Amino acid sequence: MRASRWILSTIAVVALAAPARAGTVQDWQNKKNYPARVVGVIWNGARLDANNPVQFGAWTISFEGRSHVAIYDDNPITRSIVIGGSTDDVLGCTNAVVGNRNCQFQLNISPKVSCEIVTYTGTGASMTNIESLSIPCPTALDL
Repeated sequence: MRASRWILSTIAVVALAAPARAGTVQDWQNKKNYPARVVGVIWNGARLDANNPVQFGAWTISFEGRSHVAIYDDNPITRSIVIGGSTDDVLGCTNAVVGNRNCQFQLNISPKVSCEIVTYTGTGASMTNIESLSIPCPTALDL
């Protein structure tokens, strides 16, 4: 009896001490996965997370040391998933010519699958969309 309590206590302590692990989803287009905290965005050969930026053309995109929220926008005409889409949850985008900008991922599902980075100037209610850069769609997300 004593041994089984000790074993159960040890398992409970180990379970509480173990870090929560994100699940990798390859069906990132599936509405059932959202809303979700995004720990990483994965492409063939690249991974964006709190510690690793990625580069697309002249832009370097970073999570700025934290994870972000992904929201499923169920608009029947332009269904999409937005990562870093609120004014207080933007990604960091850096370009050698224009400097730092706030940005977000727009993963478009309909009418066709396409992905882009949308950059902004300003903050809060004065954020203004500047430009969009087409990028490859991710192969998976760590949620």
